[in-house]
Amino acid sequence: MQSFISFFAIPSYQLGFASLFYIFVLYLALRTFFNRFSAANKVFLPFLLTCLFLSLYVFFLYPHLSVSIMISRFYFGVGLFVFAFSNFKINTVYFIRSLYLFSFVEYFHTKLLGFHPFYIINHFNLANLSAFSRAEFVSGSFRLYGPALNSSISASLIAVLLLLIIRKSIFSQSNPVLNHLHLFDYLALLFVFLLSGSTVGFFVLGIGILFYLSKILLLCFKSFAISKGFIYTLVASAFVFVLFLLSDFGFQLFSTKLSPGYIYYVLEDKLNSISFDNIIDFLFGSSQNLIVSKTSIGGDFVLLNMISICGLVPSSIFFIAFFRLSKVLNLQLSFLVLLISTIHYGSIFNFVGQVFIAILYSTTYEELSSS
Repeated sequence: MQSFISFFAIPSYQLGFASLFYIFVLYLALRTFFNRFSAANKVFLPFLLTCLFLSLYVFFLYPHLSVSIMISRFYFGVGLFVFAFSNFKINTVYFIRSLYLFSFVEYFHTKLLGFHPFYIINHFNLANLSAFSRAEFVSGSFRLYGPALNSSISASLIAVLLLLIIRKSIFSQSNPVLNHLHLFDYLALLFVFLLSGSTVGFFVLGIGILFYLSKILLLCFKSFAISKGFIYTLVASAFVFVLFLLSDFGFQLFSTKLSPGYIYYVLEDKLNSISFDNIIDFLFGSSQNLIVSKTSIGGDFVLLNMISICGLVPSSIFFIAFFRLSKVLNLQLSFLVLLISTIHYGSIFNFVGQVFIAILYSTTYEELSSS
């Protein structure tokens, strides 16, 4: 049962059956709460209660039941996922392999037949050519949508795994989610990550690598009177310099999606999107900021969408509770990567992202509690 659930969580989303998986998660959460309460639940319960409290706030703010449920499921559903999986032993190998196996299906189907698999066409409700154009990277090539059916989210989730692999390789600090994986699994994840061609994915991976590089330099210069701030500034400056250098040399990936000009364009576009009528709406949200439509939840600036719908204060409460849980599990860097990637498309709020987080966090706790 666990292996089946682990492997078919992703195709349930891709094939449009995610609602059935949500019902299963709700069943697990209720069973855990009433029948199988344990030490693990006490760790995850504060985060769940925070998400439930914020969901009640949303119900108070938006009287339409269907809209309130959509908002709560999207923005705060991860709390339910994490709590439900705390007493459900997931086969992490099956889940991680499903991340790249279904990406391989997408890649070879598109490469050999010239159009995307049917589930991608159906998801975007577009003609074959239009769906291919959405994924076009540079002339003659394309990028993968990946398991989350969104290049940025898929790449960001895999970036979390790649950073855990780097931590294991350099600092010998393994995470149980990597147990029983082999070199082929690592290379397959890297292959899918590269084919995503995601600016956000490369950016968050770069942030994580900078963090590890800074730790290495701090260890090397431990006996010298060099401040952490200087090391972090030096590493960040070197990262920006290399980015500009690669862009100037015309590498396809860096001269398009990762070029300084493109990054500036994205930042300017996001900043220009920030607009609120008054301070109260900004702090606590307003039903006036939401058209009663599924398409008005999410978008390509999800963090701003969350603040405009729920308010800055409730949004901050959610992320503080999430960070506190991450700190308990020593997953602060994973939290940072997920947070940064959520600014754009919402890695934390996507269905695959919620399943991914639930598996990562519950599996990590299981290892910590047994050690």
